[in-house]
Amino acid sequence: MNVCVPRTLLSYTGFCLIRAMQLNFAEMSSPSPDPLPTIGSVSESLGLEPHVVRYWESEFEQLSPAKDEQGRRVYTEDDIATLNRIYHLLKVEKYTLAGARQVLERGRKASLPDMSEEDLRELQTFLQDILEQIDP
Repeated sequence: MNVCVPRTLLSYTGFCLIRAMQLNFAEMSSPSPDPLPTIGSVSESLGLEPHVVRYWESEFEQLSPAKDEQGRRVYTEDDIATLNRIYHLLKVEKYTLAGARQVLERGRKASLPDMSEEDLRELQTFLQDILEQIDP
């Protein structure tokens, strides 16, 4: 959207106001600056075919990307981190699908142990004592 108004006819404030309105209009009409990655770009970054990523979605409940208005899968940072973890387990560490599933499930369950505040304080004190012994 171009508005041809000579600067001499407008005060500087008026000119700035029109320019700001032009920029706001341009921002509203353009797509979002950082769209979420789709299956094509995610699979390409992993060096996989898209059908492999779709298969992993059916095998790992931890992986469930949302879909955009057109029905395409879009991946959040958490989804991509989960895909990277699955890739590492299957391709690098050579786990089976069942083994990788178990590792991911254990990781989810082991994220926070059930400990009381008193137990956590004792653990903190114990670890601080060890640190002082190592680095006096």
